[in-house]
Amino acid sequence: MRSLLLLPALLACATTPDGPSGEPPSTAATPAAAAPAAAAPSAGPASGNAVEQCDPAGSAPIEVSAARIDGDALVLELAHSGGCGSHGYRLCWDGAIAESDPGQARLEVLHDAGGDMCEAWLSSTQTFSLAPLGVAKGDQLVLSVHGQSVTYAP
Repeated sequence: MRSLLLLPALLACATTPDGPSGEPPSTAATPAAAAPAAAAPSAGPASGNAVEQCDPAGSAPIEVSAARIDGDALVLELAHSGGCGSHGYRLCWDGAIAESDPGQARLEVLHDAGGDMCEAWLSSTQTFSLAPLGVAKGDQLVLSVHGQSVTYAP
């Protein structure tokens, strides 16, 4: 009985054995096929992620469940649906800092689901360098990210 309950979940991510022309699909590896299906980009300073000026329009849905500062980096706990492909994340800033004491900046996560329509609930920890914000040592900046607020004080 348990195996029957898993069937709908497996079918949600299944592919057809025939390609678009009715021929068997190619066995050549593609970048998407070469990566583990549910693997998220690595977290940490080595990931190369940094806050950047960009427009988060077109982002796939994403939740930020927690945010914290670790040195000169913002660490975010993210959650979203997926499970059948690789996902990408960017931290977008519109370049504005509110004139208050301390200053305030609004950041948004741009989530690239890569067309993944599966419905498993995934979570990952992503780390973004805050150096591009240009906050001077000794200054403070309140960062707001999807309802989470943290104070960055390099």
